[in-house]
Amino acid sequence: MEKMAVKWTIIQMIVIAIASSFVNFRFALGIVLGGIFSLIHFFVLSKNVSSILNNEKTSTAKVGSLLIRMLILAFPLMISHKYGEIFNIYGVFFGLMLHKISIIASTIFIEISNNNDKIY
Repeated sequence: MEKMAVKWTIIQMIVIAIASSFVNFRFALGIVLGGIFSLIHFFVLSKNVSSILNNEKTSTAKVGSLLIRMLILAFPLMISHKYGEIFNIYGVFFGLMLHKISIIASTIFIEISNNNDKIY
């Protein structure tokens, strides 16, 4: 499921960036920036969850990892604010949401494909 969601995030990011580049190139660059940081956040989150489940982190380390993850999400928004002539902040926000959308969509797709044989 993890690999499928990452694959769908990358595909969505490329397709939406190409489609929106004809309308607003800054929005397309914002989607790419947000999508990349969304994937980085996901990888850091998955490492943190596995170490928390294995009781490898103290409460201080848990708070520190939470702050690092929040900084990862805030960094592309700060970049788009500073370089507004290059990146559209709404595109960055949408790019940050792409991975969450991909996880939800892949879960729905898996559930639909698993329940194809059931009669409602």
